[in-house]
Amino acid sequence: MSSLGLLREPGQRSGFATRIAVIPERYGSVMSPCASIRLHAFAERFPADVRYLIPEELEAFSPHVVIWNRGAVTEAEHFECIADVGRRGARLIYDLDDNLLAMEEHPEREAYAGIIAAVRRSISLSDVTWCSTPLLADAIEAEGGAVEWMPNALDNVLWKAADPNQAEMRGAGKLRLLYMGTRTHDEDFRLLDQALEIAWSQREGGFSLTLIGVNANVSRPRPWLSVESPPSHVGASYPAFVHWFSQLRGFHVGLAPLLDSTFNRCKSSIKVLDYAQLGLVTVASNVAAYRDDAMDDRILVDNTPQDWARCITQLVDQALPLEALAMNARQRVSAAAFDIAVARRWSSCVDWSAG
Repeated sequence: MSSLGLLREPGQRSGFATRIAVIPERYGSVMSPCASIRLHAFAERFPADVRYLIPEELEAFSPHVVIWNRGAVTEAEHFECIADVGRRGARLIYDLDDNLLAMEEHPEREAYAGIIAAVRRSISLSDVTWCSTPLLADAIEAEGGAVEWMPNALDNVLWKAADPNQAEMRGAGKLRLLYMGTRTHDEDFRLLDQALEIAWSQREGGFSLTLIGVNANVSRPRPWLSVESPPSHVGASYPAFVHWFSQLRGFHVGLAPLLDSTFNRCKSSIKVLDYAQLGLVTVASNVAAYRDDAMDDRILVDNTPQDWARCITQLVDQALPLEALAMNARQRVSAAAFDIAVARRWSSCVDWSAG
């Protein structure tokens, strides 16, 4: 165990008196990526008897703490199961990593329409809502919820195949760019596409972009673009994706374009952490999601094709201080940083009862 009493490795559950029930959002038979990142990674390090349950199992387990996230609970009878153990003294914690109450501009707004009421009910029912950014905390407080800011952190055990100290050193060859994201970033890619077309006209042959996950609907081939997909067995499993993604090598810079919108303003800068696990500096849009927690660990670019193109040509010309920025980014994914994040959540689970 660490000096904080937290588990160094998952799975050591026997002998703990504190019972914590986690109800994760699921995609079919696996936890959603959000549940894996925001709940499972931390709960596996808690010095507690942690069980991953459905609401109907709560009464038999009689937990001291219940944690659920996003759209994990949507049915009235399931909320009542949680409320019942809450009335018997359990601490109720809800986790929200996106502003799902501001989906008007989001490409998946119709898919999420059915859970907006459940998000509001979760905020109202919980003793506290954990969230990923201060701006999201403001949005939750506006809904009348109590809130604690819990910044993202990545589990070093899960990312053990990655080596942030082994990023490809830039020589005289081509600049290799990486853009990884979900399939909801079409508009963000369009901005990047325009910028890279401009940059290519100025530095033809000087760079390439590998796209992972992002659904780029391009009508013609780009000489600088290649698409790589995870193997089919990865499916919706975040741990399986990390195992595959963390073994990628040979890139120099990660890209994170993000258009400004009410929804996006509350997003987190988790891509900075993802890229840092590969040893990469992130070039990100100069918007709140990436600007507000920047600490000389990324490059911020205004959201115009011309500004993005200018940054890319500077990267091709090796005119930006990548090594110093990469060193700062690596601190964000250190074992110590994850320990602090686990301890912060553990304190929220148990320290409330001391008063």
